[in-house]
Amino acid sequence: MVIEQKYNAARTEFKGSMKFSGKDGDFTMLTSGRKVGACDVQQANREREAKVAAIQKQAAEGQAQAAAAQKKQNDQQIKECATAVESMQFARLGPYGQCYKKTDKDCKQTIEAMNQMSPQVAKACNANVAEFCKRYQTQEGFLKARADENAAQMCGVSTAAIKAAQCPRAATSESLGFLGAYCPEEAKPIAQQHCAGRDYTSKMGGKYARFCESYLANADFERSDRARAATPVTPASPAPNAGEQAADQVKEGINQGINKLRGLFGR
Repeated sequence: MVIEQKYNAARTEFKGSMKFSGKDGDFTMLTSGRKVGACDVQQANREREAKVAAIQKQAAEGQAQAAAAQKKQNDQQIKECATAVESMQFARLGPYGQCYKKTDKDCKQTIEAMNQMSPQVAKACNANVAEFCKRYQTQEGFLKARADENAAQMCGVSTAAIKAAQCPRAATSESLGFLGAYCPEEAKPIAQQHCAGRDYTSKMGGKYARFCESYLANADFERSDRARAATPVTPASPAPNAGEQAADQVKEGINQGINKLRGLFGR
C-alpha cells in the first residue's frame, strides 16, 4: 500500500492518493481537502458530549414515563382483583379468573405472558382468585355472587353442592337471606309462620320482610305444575278510579303472596 499527500505552501489545501496492489488486482483511492475554518477540538468534544447527554436524558425520561404508566396499570389491576373479592364479581378477576386452574394451551400462554410482564400483579391476583373461590362456598359469598354459575365453574364447584352443604347450616342459624333465596325446603316452615295471614301483613317492614320477598319470588320456580294450576285466577273487572286502584294494588300484592303460599303448602 502506498499513500501520498501533497499540501500547498500555506497548508490550507491538499491532494492525496492511496494505492493498493494485491492478488485480486490494484485499488486506488484519490482524496482532496481544504481548510474551511478554525477547529476547536475541546469545544467540539463539549458539544458532542452535550448532545449525548441530552439524548440520554430524553431516553431516561421516556423510561421513567413508561415505568410510571406500567406501575399505574399494575396498581389498577391489583385493585380490580381485590375489589372482585369484596364484591364477589367474578368478571373483575379478568384472565386470572377465567384461566384459574386451567391447563389448556391458550390459558397457559396467557398466564405465562402476564406473569413475566408483572410478577407482582400475578401474585396478588392469583391470591385473590383463591380467596374468591373460598368465599364463594360460604353463605355470604354465595349470596353476594348471586350463585354465579360461571364463578362456580371457575372454582371447580357446583351451585347445587354449595346449596346442599349450606342450607342445613342456614336453617340452624336462621340465616334468613340465604334461606329465602336458595333453600325452599328449609325455608318453608319459617315462611308458613311469618309470610302469610294478618301477622305477615302487619309486619311487612319487619325482620322477615326481605326473607318473605325472596322466598315468594323464588317460589315461582319451586312450585309444581299442580300447585300452579291450583292458584286461583281473579276475573277482570271494570276499571276503578284512582283511589280504588291504589287500594286494589295493595290487596293484590297481599293476595299474590297468600296464593303463592297456598300453592306451596298445599292449602
